[in-house]
Amino acid sequence: ATAANSTTRSTAASGGPAVAQFLHEEPGATAPPSFGAPISLPLTKAQAVTYATIYVGTPRVPFTVLIDTGSSTLLLPASECDECAAKATYRLAGGSGTIISSGDLRCPKDPSQGARPAAEACVLDRRYADATAVHGPLVRDVVQIGNLNVTTTFVAVLNESPPGRLSSLHLDGLLGMSFKTLNDGVNTVWDDLREAYKMNDVFGLYLGKFSDSTGGGGSATSEGLLTLGGVDPTLWAAPPVFTPIASEGYFGVLATAIWFGPELLEPADGAFRCIVDSGTTLLLLQSELYDAFRAYLSMWFCHIRRDPRVSPAVCGRRPGAS
Repeated sequence: ATAANSTTRSTAASGGPAVAQFLHEEPGATAPPSFGAPISLPLTKAQAVTYATIYVGTPRVPFTVLIDTGSSTLLLPASECDECAAKATYRLAGGSGTIISSGDLRCPKDPSQGARPAAEACVLDRRYADATAVHGPLVRDVVQIGNLNVTTTFVAVLNESPPGRLSSLHLDGLLGMSFKTLNDGVNTVWDDLREAYKMNDVFGLYLGKFSDSTGGGGSATSEGLLTLGGVDPTLWAAPPVFTPIASEGYFGVLATAIWFGPELLEPADGAFRCIVDSGTTLLLLQSELYDAFRAYLSMWFCHIRRDPRVSPAVCGRRPGAS
């Protein structure tokens, strides 16, 4: 699924190069390029978080959003949210968007909640692996990514728990790039962009070379890119190697082994499923792989605290050190 820090949806492997046709005109937009020349959006990194700037509403408002391949919803803080501490907020009352009603066909139905009055707002809850939870209505408005504009659906956050979690990471919101099965079947922003502009079902996430100008994770500059409708071959260390997506929802792939330096570890029970998730800095491993990884780190990197269960009594020189 990845090569040279790029991520693509599996359909790109079978679709082959194709010239995208400009069939949907939007103000300020240009024809999407061919497979080899995608729309590119600069990425920046601070405090280990990769983010980009998008624009929402009329007049357009800039939002700094985390690019997350581990989720599918666009989350933006509403101006009515007391727990949100973002620098940019989306105005629900008197704003340019339309709040989706619970009677709308685009509103996901939860059988456990029973029938709701059709005039009520369609309210969604989202929970994430880092224990962040948000709650807010489903809204439809214009979103601009790069030079592409599309009317799409997102959640305007009214409640955020813990308070200020996203803003503490220099973020206003989150842009989920995974499949709509994680979005209660509602089209994602990426779905709507592809349909509006007849784009190839492929995007690339190039993490690039980041340099933190503050040394503490504040402002940062980056050569990173998010490419839509294709990938940029000038950023490849080698041509991409494709692997099937194990299950649609997350970008789940099957791994058969892991290299730790010169050591190759193969799980006793064979292949295991991994999620390619740009929205986290965690590496989750099976117990046997974790123990081997910890032992390897403790052996070669002396500043890492030993785990007496699996680590050697002494550590040696770091690989390649004199």
